[in-house]
Amino acid sequence: MGIPSSKLSVELDRDPAIYYGSELVTGIVRLMTNDIHFSQKQLSVNLLGRAMHEITYYRDSEKHHKVVTFTFLSKTVILTQSCSDEQKYFSSHGQHSWLFEIELPTHIPPTFSIPHIFHTDHPAVEYSIIASLQQSVLAITDTKVIFFRPPILLTPQTAVVLSSVNRKDVFMNVNLFEGLFCVAGSVIQGTIQIENPQHKHIKRVECSIIQTLQVKDDSVVNKIIDVILPITTDGIDNHYEGTFEIPISEYIPPTFQRLSASGESGPPVNVSYTIKFEVCMSGFFVDFSITKPLTVTIDPWIHENDGTIKLIDRTQLV
Repeated sequence: MGIPSSKLSVELDRDPAIYYGSELVTGIVRLMTNDIHFSQKQLSVNLLGRAMHEITYYRDSEKHHKVVTFTFLSKTVILTQSCSDEQKYFSSHGQHSWLFEIELPTHIPPTFSIPHIFHTDHPAVEYSIIASLQQSVLAITDTKVIFFRPPILLTPQTAVVLSSVNRKDVFMNVNLFEGLFCVAGSVIQGTIQIENPQHKHIKRVECSIIQTLQVKDDSVVNKIIDVILPITTDGIDNHYEGTFEIPISEYIPPTFQRLSASGESGPPVNVSYTIKFEVCMSGFFVDFSITKPLTVTIDPWIHENDGTIKLIDRTQLV
């Protein structure tokens, strides 16, 4: 009764729907029905967190793969329900609405998915808000995807100098102004110097950032940034130098690690990054590089309910 001519919808308090640890997800559930007597047993809103990963198993000596979905977070808020087995009726048609709020945990994995170039949808972590109107045998639902970011400890960073030398005495010196740390949506800035006393031919200097996404034993390694750094020579190829700015997408998930021994529900999840500087030269076995872990944190600016922006000290949330 009422299913064909009724519509349920969820409206969240912000767009884009990006939320941080310990925040409240608030919104409105709206029901539009054209039936004079619309019956319902329970109207609820559910917050779900799910992780997807692939497992390998053997059957009849053959190797098989399947994707497992694990629900590690489920919170339900009941907005209205009928008493015992009786059904509740709305006495008039039109629009009905209910406000809701659900608090997010602090230390749960960030939302992430696999780029389309991999032609797969796992491993992944996703969160959704599902409104559900249960009737006697049927239900109508509406789902909204939200993007979760755990709070990250923000501490003052100092510059770091990275150095390396190859077998031809070519010396590379990289100065990162903010150290091995960056905020998603910001820019990595630094300088690079190369000493080339034997005047060997340097073809290019590359910088790449590699992202690893992992749920249990299922992982994907993706080079999210790969650029050639601008450098100038002194004219005799003895000294090279340059400055660089590398923009970081605001939509990448922050660095995160939860081990299976952490005592929390859910599978082990890892989001990690490395930054690599490589000098490519003419000849054999002369290329050399520097590779270091890079910590990516979230932007501390968030949306308030009234649409304004407020800066929050997230160190108080950790």
